[in-house]
Amino acid sequence: MREIYFTELLPDIVLRLHGERKSIGPPIFLTIPPDLPAFSWQDNGLEILIFNLFSRAISVSDLERPIRVAVARRRVTDLEALLNIHPAHWIQMRIDVQSISDPDDSIIQELGNSGYYVEDEWIAEGMPGRLIAYHQINQTGPQLLLWIEHHRAGHRYAIIIPVQAGTPS
Repeated sequence: MREIYFTELLPDIVLRLHGERKSIGPPIFLTIPPDLPAFSWQDNGLEILIFNLFSRAISVSDLERPIRVAVARRRVTDLEALLNIHPAHWIQMRIDVQSISDPDDSIIQELGNSGYYVEDEWIAEGMPGRLIAYHQINQTGPQLLLWIEHHRAGHRYAIIIPVQAGTPS
C-alpha cells in the first residue's frame, strides 16, 4: 500500500507536465485544501492515471482558457445509497476543461489502460452527465467513480474515491 498525498502529488504533476511541454499549454489552477488527509492506495496506478488524465486535459484544452482542478474531502450520501458502500469519507478531484473536442472516449480508455474496469454506469434522465463506477480486477467494489458532465463552456470530469475507515487522515 502507498500513501497518496494530493497536496504534494497534484502540484508535482503540473510541474512535470509543464516542464515536458516547455510551458506550452493552458495554465492549470489547483485548489487543494491544505488539511486534505492522505489515504492508502494499493499501488502507483492512481498517480499514473491522474498524470495521464492531466496530460489528456492539456492536449484537448483551449490554450487561451485555464484548466481548473479542485480537490475536496466530503460525504456523498446519495452515492453511498446508490452503491451500497459506506466509506469514512470521499475524495473528489474535479477537472474543468474548456475545449472544442470531446475527450470522453480517451479518458474512459485511459482508465481501462490503467487497469480499471467498468463495474456499472448510470445516466439519469434530467441529469447533466453520467456516472461510471470502476474497479480493478483483483478488488471488490468500486475503487473510484468517474463523473462526466458537458456544459456550454466545456467539460467537467470528477474522479471520486471512497476512502475506507482505517486509512490515515
